[in-house]
Amino acid sequence: GAPPLGWHDTALYCIIPVLVVVAQLASNAYTKASAPPKKPSEMDGDGSMETLLAFFPYLIGWFALNLPSGCALYWLVNTVSTTLLQIYIKGVVKRDTEL
Repeated sequence: GAPPLGWHDTALYCIIPVLVVVAQLASNAYTKASAPPKKPSEMDGDGSMETLLAFFPYLIGWFALNLPSGCALYWLVNTVSTTLLQIYIKGVVKRDTEL
């Protein structure tokens, strides 16, 4: 069956939380890809940090779905802007170190 709000309103209700999850996953992927490789001595632990980082975007998406849309919009804008700023800064630093 159809959702109680109808498909159109349900899609509008869910679009910002879905964008928040996608932005968080993209930010995590970029951060992992641009991180320097770990030394064998730094690979201690049970992997709980990696599990937490993999679960965190979905947790924020759940919060974005259940809190007012202003919070979700803040998370979305903040995630996108900090990721773009990180890409820009790493590009400038990489360019300066090559000179």
